[in-house]
Amino acid sequence: MKHMFLKVFACALAALACMDLSAVPDEVSYSRQRLFSGFDGKTCKIQPSIATDGSGTVLLAWQNLLLTGSDVFYGESMAKSTDGGKTFAPGVDQKIFADTWEEKIRTTYYGTVNYSKRSRRWYGLGAAQRYVNDKVPMLKSVDGRPATFPMYYTVDPEKGEFTSRHELQVPFEYARTLPFGQKLECENGDLLVPFYVIPQKNDANHKSYCVVTRCRFEGDMLKVLSAGTPLADDTYPRGIGEPSLAKLNGKYYLTLRTDVQGLWSESDDGVTFSKPRPWRWDDGSLLENYNTQQHWLRPDGALYLAYTRRGAHNDHVFRHRAPIFMAKFDPARGCLVRATEKVLVPELGARLGNFNVIDVAPDESWLITAEWMQPLGCEKYGSDNSLWLARVKFKVGKPSRGALCLTFDDRHFANWQRARAVFKKHGAHATFFVYGAIDASAAAAMRTLRADGHSLGLHGFTHARAASLLGKLGAEGYRAAEIAPQLNAAHAQGLAVRNWGYPMSQRNAETDAVLGRDFARMRTGCCWRKGKLLDDPMKAHDELFVPMAEAHRHTLFFGTPVPSCAEGWLEDVTGALERARDRDEVLVLYAHDITADDAKKDPHNVTSGQLDAILTRAAELNIPVVGFDELDSIRR
Repeated sequence: MKHMFLKVFACALAALACMDLSAVPDEVSYSRQRLFSGFDGKTCKIQPSIATDGSGTVLLAWQNLLLTGSDVFYGESMAKSTDGGKTFAPGVDQKIFADTWEEKIRTTYYGTVNYSKRSRRWYGLGAAQRYVNDKVPMLKSVDGRPATFPMYYTVDPEKGEFTSRHELQVPFEYARTLPFGQKLECENGDLLVPFYVIPQKNDANHKSYCVVTRCRFEGDMLKVLSAGTPLADDTYPRGIGEPSLAKLNGKYYLTLRTDVQGLWSESDDGVTFSKPRPWRWDDGSLLENYNTQQHWLRPDGALYLAYTRRGAHNDHVFRHRAPIFMAKFDPARGCLVRATEKVLVPELGARLGNFNVIDVAPDESWLITAEWMQPLGCEKYGSDNSLWLARVKFKVGKPSRGALCLTFDDRHFANWQRARAVFKKHGAHATFFVYGAIDASAAAAMRTLRADGHSLGLHGFTHARAASLLGKLGAEGYRAAEIAPQLNAAHAQGLAVRNWGYPMSQRNAETDAVLGRDFARMRTGCCWRKGKLLDDPMKAHDELFVPMAEAHRHTLFFGTPVPSCAEGWLEDVTGALERARDRDEVLVLYAHDITADDAKKDPHNVTSGQLDAILTRAAELNIPVVGFDELDSIRR
């Protein structure tokens, strides 16, 4: 019992540390409809999709499955609503999805219904699957003809039907490929469409991989213009697949399926993605999603993941594919926030893993899924092949402008760790620059700070003035004496550190060049003011501010000390924060220790009360307080 309490308490603390940079906390509400219930025990409705033009018309499509086979599909149906999805007409079999035959090979067709907001166009995307002797899915090409190939469909919303089908030509070879998962519309109307691709079995690497394509409407047709860099990971038994795409603050994210666990990847350009990472909670534990898809809910200013997972009293469900959950994604830490998890669609025995999510409005997403009635007998828990429509409404907080980077220098581990509660109270993060040996005790303290979401930096092995020491030892000698001992020790302790704080703020272009080989960001000091603060306000010093649009690629930041001992110090800081908000800029401040409120005042330090006052003022102005590492995730 004690162990369970500690685990829950740790998870709660970690959730508090997780921070979304793009918005203040969200309010989420949702409703569910159970549509088209009932099945005949022989076939079932599966893989539904839904789309709306936002003006009342909603089209809902689904495929039909033979229960006595494995992935044996027949035809497709569509139902129409004219009242925003409150009610639907009966489903109608779609003629364009009628099977075709070539000798003993049957080809069946599948498509998701879509609506393009920018081009105001209804369309379908899907695939054609070939079967041998009607019921055995082909898994590899025969005579150069792929087993599964992508399809584009035209749609007539007035009739509520798919009207024509066309094979979609792609610039890569494949045995099977599908435009599977969520797409993104670009400002010019182009679509970024993720595919997953299964190469030929006789290829050197025949495991599946993913690729994002750029597509464009030309007349009534959709054309694939280009394909990005293939994203592969051969460590998983069948590779990776079923990608879904999202974008937040100028950065792109894919969520991916493998046999072992769900993965995610990120990109600056939407076509070349990083090595996939497992989905984890904010306490570091695995999500426990596996061998099924995940999709994004994408309200303005935030991202949520929809998924299934183990550990929900659902061992009786095939591959734990029900219930469907959602949880908020924290891009700064690359995790899901456990405290935000909700059940969107309940578990009634049947799997729900093949589902579809659309963005209906900036504050609303819809999820559609079907109770997949295999294996037979799952109905005893209450499922009856219903389609479930979950509508999720978001009240996303007002987007923030600007950011404050608080930085702390030297080696005040005890007081820094005592101040963790103040940072957690405000959901704020800082950057801690450490000088001296990175021994076991220092590494333990640094890991604790990083676990709270703070950024780490190095501050020199001997705290030497950089320009002076480099002038004596030369570039390589300086690096060997002052940088390498810390950097190597940090790496040996499993700490990747990307930031550098100049001791005593001494630097020049040569030191910047040497340090830039090892560090993404450097901080130095400037603006040491004398006399009354308000005669020389912080907000007047342009060198302290960096436009948010440039922060993710900026390397050298100038900071100024928190004027903790001066009269009017908080008013001075407030003026600088207001400038950062009004002009959407990053402000950098620094101090050394974080002392008790009754400690002797020191101009190099701040007290816990002063730290609380700064963070309170930032919160009042809706300015996020972030570490240097989090600047990577901010885009304007």
